[in-house]
Amino acid sequence: MKNTVVWLNKIPEGKLEVVLGESLTVWFLCTKELRAEPLEIILHENAELTLTGLVAIGQKEHVESLVTITHKGRHSVSRVSFKAVLFDNSNLKLEPRARIIKGACDANTNVIIRTLLVGSEARDTSIPSMEIDEQEVSARHAATIGRVGEEELFYLQSRGLDRASGERLMISGFINEFAANAPDTIQSALNSLDLLLNKLCDEN
Repeated sequence: MKNTVVWLNKIPEGKLEVVLGESLTVWFLCTKELRAEPLEIILHENAELTLTGLVAIGQKEHVESLVTITHKGRHSVSRVSFKAVLFDNSNLKLEPRARIIKGACDANTNVIIRTLLVGSEARDTSIPSMEIDEQEVSARHAATIGRVGEEELFYLQSRGLDRASGERLMISGFINEFAANAPDTIQSALNSLDLLLNKLCDEN
């Protein structure tokens, strides 16, 4: 069975189980302050989790969460991908943690966080981590942090765009994959996000 859920400016707390053979797809969009309680997602045999998230915040806003994905069953799969755009002096601390317990052989997990810092005082202290107690697994994680490139902005300005419009174009490219693939149930929120990004770029 395949299920899709949307978390809009919230992350549930407690435990969430993906049972034998089930597939769960989660879309997470956050555009304001959020300090979420810990969540554990438990994957049983042949269960799959795809968690795709986008955070866009500014003006002293803080987003913090701890999500643990526990691979309990054989052949379980998790794909976790977060993107974040941080304006002003906002702060982000995402802690996605993958656990593969003894006996969950042939489990596969991949955790990625990519952050674009737009504000000069914006900070990202996110840390993806893994705890692996089984040898026959595939496990990868990565985190990257970058800033809007001055050379790219200079090029766009030389083509007639002002700085805010150039930043907005680069941010659109950064988040385009999320926006293009998100389900229809989140499209109205993405329209609001578009207006928010225009406002933040103008103020930055």
